[in-house]
Amino acid sequence: MDLGKYDKHLHIHWDDQLVYAYGLSASEAKPICLDLGCGRSPARNRFKGLKYRYVGTDIAYNEGVSVISDAHCLPFADEVFDVVYTTKVFEHLSQPWVAVNEIYRVLKIGGRIFGSVAFLEAFHNSYFHFTHYGVGSILEHAGFEVEALEPGYLGTTALCNMLFEPLKIGWIVKLPTYAVLWVRRKIAYPYAKLRYRNDSCWHDKARTLWSKDRYRFTGEISFLAVKR
Repeated sequence: MDLGKYDKHLHIHWDDQLVYAYGLSASEAKPICLDLGCGRSPARNRFKGLKYRYVGTDIAYNEGVSVISDAHCLPFADEVFDVVYTTKVFEHLSQPWVAVNEIYRVLKIGGRIFGSVAFLEAFHNSYFHFTHYGVGSILEHAGFEVEALEPGYLGTTALCNMLFEPLKIGWIVKLPTYAVLWVRRKIAYPYAKLRYRNDSCWHDKARTLWSKDRYRFTGEISFLAVKR
């Protein structure tokens, strides 16, 4: 598996992903989405605004849940959904690879999965926290074609928010963290030029050094993949 391809930063953001997924399902009279691990369904209105039929599922009932289910064994027929959305769920599953296989099963051909998963967040009743390599690997092993992997907010922000919960003061560490990352980026080129001075590709090596910082220090990884 070529893990290097997961280092590409593709600049795909949430609203773009929603519109992108909807546009690819435009031939459907009314495409249907599954919000896996929906909680109180904060995404319901966004999907309904895009003319989706919305199904929210979670392990326990609350006001946003349409169907109670275990993500490891979804109670839906094969190839039912056009889109599966799941955010901050995989880290809470004891066998997330099983859940991804289930998502692949219930998606239509050409359907998409997108969402996010924790990386540098503190323990929060979680089993697994994923690097972008891990997310890409688990999706590809299920049969998906990965279209985008994106670093999210800073891991230091996530850790600070959880450390001082419920105050949510993670913004305090943003400026010093960005300052440190800026310095790292500035020294990457002279460092690489010195270290790889006999390598004609030193410029690319320098870019690789600092570009991976967004993945090293992110609090979450966002993903978008398609079932071919």
